[in-house]
Amino acid sequence: MLTDWDKNNGIVGRIWEKTSKAGKPFISGYIYIDGNKIDLVGFQNRKREGKNDPDFIIKISDPIEERVARKDEEISADADNFGDQDVPF
Repeated sequence: MLTDWDKNNGIVGRIWEKTSKAGKPFISGYIYIDGNKIDLVGFQNRKREGKNDPDFIIKISDPIEERVARKDEEISADADNFGDQDVPF
């Protein structure tokens, strides 16, 4: 939640520089619009061809609950695909 100081000074959110597990730089943060917190993630524009093309591409980040659920589904699918194969250990 934004503080009164933030609001009085025109602050609408926060952004942090981060590095992915693959070593790629990205930004992550949030903004508040009409009292609603919106999580954001930004990546370098690797298809930048001209000086008018953006340096970063920003998208709305999926809520953490959706990311965790998706990860659980992936793990479950991997387990289902393993089937009745012999365990290699």
